[in-house]
Amino acid sequence: MKTPSYLRMASHGRSGFLGVILVIFAGLQINLIGQEILFQETFETDGNGSRYTVEGGDVYELDRIQSELGNADMKGAIYWARNSDISFVGVPAPTPEKRGIMAWHHSIAAEDVTEDFLSFFDSVVGWMTGGKAKATILFSPPPSGEGDFVLVERLESKGHTVLEDDAGGDLPDPSSIDAVIKSSSGGSPSRFATYAVPLVTYRSSDHDDMLVSSIGQTLTADIGPVTIGASEHPAAGGATGDSVFVKNTHSFDLAGTFFPGNATVVASFKRVLPASVDSIEEAMLVIAGELPSKQSKATISEADLVAAANPASGGVFDGDFEVPGSPDGGFVTVSRGKIEIATAGTIALAIGADDGAFLHIDLDKNGLNDEDHILSLDGTGSFRYTTTDVVFPKGTFDFEWVAYNATGAFGSEFLSAYSIGDDTPSTIDDFEWEPVSGIGNAIKLVGSMDVTTYALDLPPEEDVIPFFIALESPGDGGAVFGGGPFAGFEGEGFFAGSGLNKFEGSKSITWNAPVDVAGKDKLKMTVALAATFLDFETSDYLNIYIDDGDPLMSFSAPSGNDKFFSDQASNGESPTRLDLRFQDVTYDIPDGTSTIDLRIEANTTWWNEIVGIDNIRITSGEKEVIIPELSLRRDGVNLILEWKGMLQSATEITGPWLDFGDDSQSPIVLEPGDLLPAQFARAVAP
Repeated sequence: MKTPSYLRMASHGRSGFLGVILVIFAGLQINLIGQEILFQETFETDGNGSRYTVEGGDVYELDRIQSELGNADMKGAIYWARNSDISFVGVPAPTPEKRGIMAWHHSIAAEDVTEDFLSFFDSVVGWMTGGKAKATILFSPPPSGEGDFVLVERLESKGHTVLEDDAGGDLPDPSSIDAVIKSSSGGSPSRFATYAVPLVTYRSSDHDDMLVSSIGQTLTADIGPVTIGASEHPAAGGATGDSVFVKNTHSFDLAGTFFPGNATVVASFKRVLPASVDSIEEAMLVIAGELPSKQSKATISEADLVAAANPASGGVFDGDFEVPGSPDGGFVTVSRGKIEIATAGTIALAIGADDGAFLHIDLDKNGLNDEDHILSLDGTGSFRYTTTDVVFPKGTFDFEWVAYNATGAFGSEFLSAYSIGDDTPSTIDDFEWEPVSGIGNAIKLVGSMDVTTYALDLPPEEDVIPFFIALESPGDGGAVFGGGPFAGFEGEGFFAGSGLNKFEGSKSITWNAPVDVAGKDKLKMTVALAATFLDFETSDYLNIYIDDGDPLMSFSAPSGNDKFFSDQASNGESPTRLDLRFQDVTYDIPDGTSTIDLRIEANTTWWNEIVGIDNIRITSGEKEVIIPELSLRRDGVNLILEWKGMLQSATEITGPWLDFGDDSQSPIVLEPGDLLPAQFARAVAP
């Protein structure tokens, strides 16, 4: 119920209503009256074998992972099972010990490292070790570049002992190690995720598996002066102001965009970047003129675009056409034309992009609009593809292929399968796929397509980038990124999967009996879903099927940089983003469906890549919105209490609230002789 609004009415003995005080309020609730539940699975009890069949089901706790699978990289349980069979569903939290993220790289030239940085590094080590004079530091992997060795030499010059990590062996007893340095040169992603020893990491690609931040990037730049922004933090050593830490241009592994909210950015530097386009929403604002841009136009004969000065890598095809206007920074390309389908049938389509793109095709021939959506890749990230099957009638159809670039490398492709059919693989290659062009096989481009570039005409953006981030010890409130148990599930049971490719068998749940929905209208499926957001790859998925065709719901990571599972593939216009709290996701079931063969399939590739499924409902009809109403009015010498919904009463505003009666018993007439204690009343949806 939403926050109630209050209407206070009081009678101080007048008209005989002695002591009567009514506080009347009503709240909005959604009631399911009018919606029939045809099927429900809550996982409150084990239904494997009776209600459904689990394929690949198993639970491996840490001891079993190491003894039976011989895998030392997993730092939490891996499973495909109900939560009651698992020790913990979620990511361990809080921090096992202090954690620091430093913008550094093993390749930095020692001669360009300043004494100001080395003094700062001394303070970081002092914070990690609690000021220990002769600490033992574990370096992992063993130092391999000047940027590593300059740290090792500084540590040893201060009297510390540096040990080289044996990546193939067990970790040393935490009591024998005072701190760990994890280098950008490599190593196991999760080796130290739960190691109860203070640690500093500068391996950006492993930050998520280390539970310190989202995946970072490698920046090659002259970072200029570094600003100490939290001089009171022990890692700053009392330093203030700006200092040059590294001279000239070098590579730096950075922290990710997201990190725990109670982390401290101790030091940072600034970068001036061209204005960027980071999403489909922003691209539409640019096209609509709500963000200023400069336009350039051209025609191309094949659906394959790249930025001339910074082409994206990762696309399969190399017959690239340059983006009109050779823009720098953020821009949008809008390509429009006509395609010809000579033979009706199912054709697989794909778009690829670095950063994002979407595709519209006017199959109903009523003009291009949002109803013509076919595919989308939203968000920023390296070149990747998304595919779908489209049933085409014979004819000629208008299309609109839009792509956008945040900054840096850009490329986009609009592809079709070489032949008509239902069995084209989703993996893109140059044997079964081709860019849309005038010489295409299943689809032909009619003439050429017109391309308009919208290059942002905005001042550069100043970006503040953390140089050092401190996460405190557990006793001081340290939190890990993405940590904590799954929450918000119905009842006590739900189904979950983690590290699903680390043990044998495909992972699925198939319900034994079809759900009969014949003759029912306005069919919907609602599922409560949750997922971590640390390290999903674009190849990971959670798919829910109602037949042998494409999934009704399809969740995956949108890009290599965006780790939140979303249903962009099956609901590109308004995707749902999953997190650790279960949330209902509702889809319409196609008209004419008579039976539903419910099946769920999933794949995840690491111990912290976890999906949760709960409270599956198939319903018919629409939800009825009940707005409870409650009023008190005078009728002569009497008071009339009327309501809609369920009337509840309490002697205190905080409750407890007791049901009085539904609105079939409304109204109540209070006469002057009625002596009542102070009462509070509210109406809620039944």
